[in-house]
Amino acid sequence: DMRSEMKDMRSEMKDMRSDIEVLKEDMVNVKADIVLLKSEVYDIRVELRELSEREERHYYMLQNSIGDAFESIKILDRKKLDKEALKKII
Repeated sequence: DMRSEMKDMRSEMKDMRSDIEVLKEDMVNVKADIVLLKSEVYDIRVELRELSEREERHYYMLQNSIGDAFESIKILDRKKLDKEALKKII
């Protein structure tokens, strides 16, 4: 009976060692996955920064275009007023 218990305990110990080895392998795989994820997160951050910078440039270009359009409208209004003034004089 005692020998049987010892065999059972040895068998349990072997199983536990085997489980520990499997867990160690899993941990190595998890660590590798974490490294890959960190790399992907870094890449995404770089892409977002580049997109943000590009959007900022587009915003300023659009703002400048709008400013140019308003200046053109002012010039056209002045020319229109000048023509009307000339007509009144003539």
